[in-house]
Amino acid sequence: ARATTRLAWTLSILISTARLLAYHYKAKGTYSGAFLSAYLQNHESLVKLSATKRCAALITAARSQDPRATPAGLASKFELEQLKTAVRESLSDAGLRAVHLFDGLDEGWTPDPIPVAIIGGLAKTASEQVESGIPIHPIVFIRDNMFRALAELDTDFTRNIEGNTLRLHWDEHSLLHLTTERLRVALGLNIENNTKVWNRFAARELEGNSGFRSVLRHTLYR
Repeated sequence: ARATTRLAWTLSILISTARLLAYHYKAKGTYSGAFLSAYLQNHESLVKLSATKRCAALITAARSQDPRATPAGLASKFELEQLKTAVRESLSDAGLRAVHLFDGLDEGWTPDPIPVAIIGGLAKTASEQVESGIPIHPIVFIRDNMFRALAELDTDFTRNIEGNTLRLHWDEHSLLHLTTERLRVALGLNIENNTKVWNRFAARELEGNSGFRSVLRHTLYR
């Protein structure tokens, strides 16, 4: 499952990038640009889908009776290497970098092997893109319980994923600093003390550190 979803996520990211590149004025006249235009026309039904639905459609189209053959079928049927080369050359010719943000993918999921394999496929794809030399930068937000399950169940976690992660440990002090720093930037405030910044917008029982803590209880620390 992880190998299959890794290739599906890779193809989905490349197709999303190709959709934007195919019409860029610097890529239009090149061989790579022509390949991308033809590729998108041949797979028009995939282009219009969201990332997750596109992955499901890719896997369905390449599905084999032997699950172990599905990854190879995906790479062959959808010309993975040719697409990767064309996207790399087009991004280089245009002097661009593609950034893909993935969030909310694990909401409501349980840390079981198949959901973890799907998230793990995306996490490994993001790590490989960073190291591939292609100017594509995926950023994946994963809840802490799914991250811990990924570390436990994915045998390649230490080798392929862990080195490309940034784990956030929120506490009340860090959250207060984050909140007040955003207020300073957004409103141009020249106040150094975090509590004083907070008190500009909080009243009565919501003032001070204790008031900020009471607000956090209503936000689930988000």
